[in-house]
Order: sequence, then C-alpha cells, then structure tokens
Amino acid sequence: MATLIVGSGLFFSANFASAATPHPSGTLVQNNGSIWQIDDAGSKRLPISSQEKFFSHRLSFDRVVPANAADMALPEGVEVPWGDGVLFADNSVIYQVSGGKKHGFTSAEVFLGQGFKFEMVKNGDLSKLSEAEAINNSKAKHLDGTLLNSNGMIWTWDKGEAKAFPSEAVFFSHGGTYNHVVASNTNDNHSAVKVMAYKSGTLVNDGGAVWVVKGASKFGFPSVSCFLGFGFNFSFVLNGSTEGYNSSANICAENSVSANSSIYAYTKQNIIGNPGQFEVRMETFDLSSGKVRVITDTAYDQDCTATCPVASLKGYAEANNASYGINGTYFCPVDYTECKSIANSFFWKVIDTKAGVMVNERSGLGENDPFLTFDSVGQPKYFSRWSDYKSSNFTASAGINSPSLVENGRLNLDMSKLDEKQKTSRGVRGAIAVKNKTLYLIHVYGATVPDSANVLLTLGVEHALLLDGGGTAALLNDNKYEIGPGRAMPNAVLVQILP
Repeated sequence: MATLIVGSGLFFSANFASAATPHPSGTLVQNNGSIWQIDDAGSKRLPISSQEKFFSHRLSFDRVVPANAADMALPEGVEVPWGDGVLFADNSVIYQVSGGKKHGFTSAEVFLGQGFKFEMVKNGDLSKLSEAEAINNSKAKHLDGTLLNSNGMIWTWDKGEAKAFPSEAVFFSHGGTYNHVVASNTNDNHSAVKVMAYKSGTLVNDGGAVWVVKGASKFGFPSVSCFLGFGFNFSFVLNGSTEGYNSSANICAENSVSANSSIYAYTKQNIIGNPGQFEVRMETFDLSSGKVRVITDTAYDQDCTATCPVASLKGYAEANNASYGINGTYFCPVDYTECKSIANSFFWKVIDTKAGVMVNERSGLGENDPFLTFDSVGQPKYFSRWSDYKSSNFTASAGINSPSLVENGRLNLDMSKLDEKQKTSRGVRGAIAVKNKTLYLIHVYGATVPDSANVLLTLGVEHALLLDGGGTAALLNDNKYEIGPGRAMPNAVLVQILP
C-alpha cells in the first residue's frame, strides 16, 4: 500500500521514538520517509499516500514524530481519506477538495465571490481525484470543510452539519488559521449548530496539566519522560480547556515509574526549525519535584583574566556529587591564537555554588544581559539583566549570566552581541532554558546561534540563555557523556537528583 514519501526537501529521522507503547490516536508518525496516522481506536496505522492528501487535512510536517517499535508493530489499515475544504492549484486550475472530489470554479469572479483569496491556494497534483460539477455561483452554499465566519462565530460544514469551533484551541487543533476564514453567505443557512470537538491526538495544556484528547476523553502523562519519549515537544501543546472531557488512564502503559524517570528525561530528536531540521540533544528536569538541585561551578572561585584554571565537565560533576550537567559560558580557550594572553578567561557572571561567591561580579561586563538563577531548593528565577538581580533582595545559590536567546516565550536575540562565526557558522550550540518549573539543558546540532534560538522557540521554552558549544560542547547524563567531553572549561552547570 502506498505511503507518503516526504518531498520538498523535508527529511525526518528514521530513529524510533523511545516510548514502549504506540503513539496516541491521531498522532502522525513517520519511518524512513513514510507517514502514517494512528487510528481512533489506537489499533492500526493508516498510511497517507500523498503530500496533497496530507495538506488536505490542514496538517503540518512539524507535528510528525518518529514512529516507535510499537507503532510499526500495528497492522497497516486503509489509507487516510481526503480532507475537506482546502484549495489546490493543479496545472494552473484552482480546485476546492471536498467530499472526496475536486471542485473547480467557473470563473475568477465566482472564486473571489465565495470569499477566497489566491494566497489561500496550495500547488498540488489532484490527478487521482475525480472531478465534480464546478462551482458556478459566488453565492452558492460553501462546501464541507470551508472555514466560515458568521457574525464572529467561526464554524464549518462537516458532512452537511454546521459545527462551530468553541475556542481558539479547538480551531487550531484542526489546522485552522484565521487568514483562511471567509464570510458565510445567505445560502449557508442552518437550523442548528453543533459544537466541534478537539481533533483526536491534540495535546492540551489545561491549567498546567498536559492531556492528549481522544474523542470525549482525555489521557494524562505520568511523567516528563513519558511525554518526551513519544517525540513530542512543548511547541505541540495548545493552551485550552478540557472541561467536559472524561479523565481516563495515563497514556503510557507503565503502571509505575522510577523516581528519577518521573522528574528527568534525556532525549535525542529532530526538530523542524527555521530554516530546516536540526538534531537536538536535551536533558529536562522537573524542578517542582523538590528533588532537583542546580549547581553552577567555576574552576577558580575568584576573578581571573589570564591562564585561568579549567576542568572537564565530569571533573566538575565529581567535585559536586552531581550526575548531570552541561558546559558553561563562552570563554577564550587556550587553543585560540587570539586568546594566548587571556587564556581560558571569561567575563560572564557565574555563582560558584560550593564557594558561595559571585565570580566576575565587578568586571563591568554582562551587566545588561540576563541572569538565570536557582535557589537552594532548585527553584528558578529569571532576571532580564544581571544588574536587576544585583539590586534585588533575592539570594541565589546558583546562577549564570549570558546573552539572551528567548525571553517571555519570544525571540530576544541581540545580533550585535554575536561575532560573525556565531551568526553564520553551523555547529553545535549550547543553551540553558526554563519553562515554568522545567529546566532544559540543550545542544542543537548544525546550527548558527540564530538557528538555535529559533529551535528553542519551537520547543516552547519561556527563557533561554546561550551557552558555549563547538569544541567545548559537553552533556553529562547519569555520569556518562552523551556529548563531549570537549575541551576543559572554566565553568559549568550541574544537576543533582536527590534520593
């Protein structure tokens, strides 16, 4: 049976996601370039046979995740049918796909009179679809799947029934975008309007709890590792209400999880960024657990301007009884010619947790760059500028100062603070980030610094700071290097998980 071979320069990794159970119903999964959708019963994977059929459901490639072994063990079902309402241009002829057929327009006036615009149209090959009678009246009732606006109510025809979207989250779950909504006309009259539900497989953040919706039910995730193990990331999650949906069992099959797996996860995944796709290796920690302690350490607990002490990431971890960590800030390594006179120095403010001192407090540099801090029980606090921290009454036990990538969920990269290599050279880029009570230690592969900032936006973090990468890149996972060891460094970020 035919399956979608991804084109247009897009590529997805063939690596399986790590979850031990099939993905939730409605999830789009891929393996070796073929894409399937897990059916509503969660018992089959349904192939999507063309890019046009994929787009006819208003789907997006950045929501496709790697299939896992359990997905591939499911029997393959019948092909996903065509969706309704999307406009395509095939050999310069515009059609609207609806009801499993393609509907042309007798003139541009009819097309525009229906409220459509040419920028709504996608190019595609519709040769396998049978052609229905053309739309010949601008005031004709709109076809199933058209997104309509009646006095501020956004709705659609669904198999001849009028169904309204009760919220933005439900609208977005069906791939809706406001610039594809057209005004209803007098022939779009209806006696009643039903309410549209979330599309199966939608991830919804309701008051801090993330659910996956299937029909009238919602399923929780027992741990961060369960969520991330499916290849999901937080950019997939819509903020919305799940009121009225029945709470069901957790989506993962495991009945219990270890103490560490519920608060810590390591993932390696491919994320569609801007531009292209990037491999991301990431550690995440649940700071609300009360069992995570963040440590920032320096090899020398005083300011140093030349021939500064350095250590490996594992050396820092062993000195602090930590099992996880990432390389610290940018510095001037001894193997750089221009750094011979200031070897291994750095000017960013870093709290030496074990010594209880602020290194480079009086350097006069980095004053207006952000400062990410953690208190003695691991709770984060972000300051837009280090000087704001200095004037506050907050006492941090760990903290690091570096250029901003993301602030308040928005891109906050000052290009003037980057050198040409950071702007244009592709390599491994490090970052530390937080969202609510989740800590992220991240490396993005094959990226410029602006690329890495866009990947972090895709991940949906709230605040993110730039860390060193390249030949310094190192990531320690349960006392083992996932990346590195890299060159010795003057500071590092470490994490302890308490028993």
